[in-house]
Amino acid sequence: MPIEQRDGKSQLRAILIAVVGLIFAATLGYAVFRGSSGPLPTQQSSPSGNRGVFNAGDADRLAAAVKKDGPILLPDASSDGQATPIYLDHQGSNPRTGWSAIEARAPGGKKDCFVAWDIKAAVYRDSCTEEEYDREAEEFRSFPTKVTKSGDITVDVQPTK
Repeated sequence: MPIEQRDGKSQLRAILIAVVGLIFAATLGYAVFRGSSGPLPTQQSSPSGNRGVFNAGDADRLAAAVKKDGPILLPDASSDGQATPIYLDHQGSNPRTGWSAIEARAPGGKKDCFVAWDIKAAVYRDSCTEEEYDREAEEFRSFPTKVTKSGDITVDVQPTK
């Protein structure tokens, strides 16, 4: 049974078509993924030039997410490179009000002791001591939140001096 023989140009053309097709498919897949997941939270300057303002995203979308799954963990919202994980929480029915942001570290605990939201118990739980804290616990370091005119949530994570 004869085997197809191709010249060098035909093989090169087939390889180039395959490579271009893969690049196109990967680019299209990335664009679809980014479009479906919405914009990523970004840090931005406030009108006063404050680099510690973190834009978490659309208040309506985030309020729905908090209502469904509980407070949202933002692993590092700091502008100072100090890895400040925070929980963004919303309570109430109006997405424009009722926002709070707390540091996701156990109050007064070790630097590597974090709290995790337990959705079933509706409490924060310390990873080192298993101590539980409710949503309104005042022991946590909190950060000012604001809903902008465009409907985004901003958190001021400027380091306290």
